[in-house]
Amino acid sequence: MRPSLRTLLFTFFFMLSALNCNAEDILKGSIGLASYATHIEYDVWAAEDDDFSGLAIFGTGALNHNVAIRGGFYNLEHKDYSDVDGSGIELQVLAGNNFDSVGFKIYGGAGFFNEEIEDYDFSGMLLTFGLGYNWEKIALDFWISVRDASDYEDMVSDSVGFSSDAAASSGALMLGYRF
Repeated sequence: MRPSLRTLLFTFFFMLSALNCNAEDILKGSIGLASYATHIEYDVWAAEDDDFSGLAIFGTGALNHNVAIRGGFYNLEHKDYSDVDGSGIELQVLAGNNFDSVGFKIYGGAGFFNEEIEDYDFSGMLLTFGLGYNWEKIALDFWISVRDASDYEDMVSDSVGFSSDAAASSGALMLGYRF
């Protein structure tokens, strides 16, 4: 069963509330709207590559200058088949620099995704690389994630009757409000 956005946000803010923060050490974060895309490439002639794009809402909480947690919800539409829709969630732990202050940031991270496309559920780990810039009240981020493709491979095997290797990636460009 796929967690809902409400469950994701509850978990995200519950984890943040468990931090021991005093008045001088207030958690910094951002919430933003992103253009989000996913690409799945198959190595078998009977399966077409899948491209999805859409919008996402992501929230990021800086635990300190070098560590942050990011979670989000996205809705996607297939590039070639507009009647094929998908939605999902991501949760990542990021390590880098400048999460809590103004300036350029570069980071890497790991996390998981869980999505539903039509009648199929996909989930797995992901690795992320990103960069961005923080202004006083605005955050701009761009990131690319490499996803575990085993569920996509299973779907192709079930659909066309023979196995395929797959590669899956996603990316986003987010503009957010910092608080």
